[in-house]
Amino acid sequence: MIELDLNLSYLAKHFQIAPTKLAQYKNKSIQEILEEEVKSGNLQALAFASSISDPNQLAKLFSLANYCNRFLIIKELEPDTLTKILEKLPT
Repeated sequence: MIELDLNLSYLAKHFQIAPTKLAQYKNKSIQEILEEEVKSGNLQALAFASSISDPNQLAKLFSLANYCNRFLIIKELEPDTLTKILEKLPT
């Protein structure tokens, strides 16, 4: 499983979350914070949530044009996930 290491200060800056509201999220996962922000109408959170569900946008987000980044991500995949991905790649 690939995990993203995002801290609360990054989320506050990227999603423009006020420090008082951010304190409410201290025990929540990134997914839970995203869901709460999307529900509250945070357009930056909505755009981010949309982009991570689109493979092309996700590739841009993680700079997958760089082969080193691709390798680092691929080497962390579980074998069954890697097999599923490889089946979808063009030959």
